[in-house]
This record gives sequence, structure tokens and C-alpha cells, in this order.
Amino acid sequence: MSTIPHATRCSMRRLSAGTMALAGFVVALLAGMQAENPTGRVIVTAIVALVACHIAGTILGMVIERVLNEHQLAVSNEYRQEQETHEVSSEEDSVIPEATEVEPEKKAA
Repeated sequence: MSTIPHATRCSMRRLSAGTMALAGFVVALLAGMQAENPTGRVIVTAIVALVACHIAGTILGMVIERVLNEHQLAVSNEYRQEQETHEVSSEEDSVIPEATEVEPEKKAA
């Protein structure tokens, strides 16, 4: 089926989850510090944002993986069809028609 190892296939999911989690954590941390909230509240809010963004990133990564897999399948099917039509056309070109004797035209005397 696929020559891509499992760890590589799951990388998009992990990458998007980690990136979104880190971004959510940093945004919540900076927003809490900017609003001059107590430190404990800022950290708890940032951790909640980290978990929520990790879940959202995992879902987004799964969607991206599915779209990429479907695209890869469509491209490989298209390539396979191209190869089949190319093989059929090259087989038709390689067939040599049988030689037929052509009668010379008779001249009217």
C-alpha cells in the first residue's frame, strides 16, 4: 500500500497539535500578563489554552492528513491511468500491418 512509515504519516497531526498548543499557551500567557492578572491565574489560563489548542490542532492535523492522503491517491490513480493509456498506444503503434500484394494497374491498350 503505502511506503511511508507510520511515524512519518502521523507527523502532520503531531506538528499541527504541538504548534497550535504552543501558540495558544504563549498568547494566553502574554494576554494575561498584559492584563496584569495574578500569576497563578495567568498560568492556569495558559495551561487550559494549551490543552484546548492541542486538541484543536490534533483534529486539524487529522483533517490535513486525510486531505493529503486523498490527494496522493488521486494523483497516483491519474498517473496509473496515464501509464496504461501510454502502454496501450505504444502497443498499437508497434503492431505492423500485414503486407498485402498490390496489383499493378493494367494499362488499356
